[in-house]
Amino acid sequence: MTGEAAAAPSAPFPRGRLLAVDWGERRIGLALSDELGMLGTPLGVITRRAGKRPPVAELVRQAEGCGARSAVFG
Repeated sequence: MTGEAAAAPSAPFPRGRLLAVDWGERRIGLALSDELGMLGTPLGVITRRAGKRPPVAELVRQAEGCGARSAVFG
């Protein structure tokens, strides 16, 4: 590998918390990263109700409440 390929990117990676979302049929699991985006901690779950719309508003409230700058769905 050359020195150029191993060089750091020119723009710094934006710092802040990431919200990880594990979308399931019955529950939506949430985790929150540290400020560096390296370590995740369980945040809780959102229970889905059969036959109802997905709880997107609750997901947005959780993200805003914990100060997440972006979300990762998986």
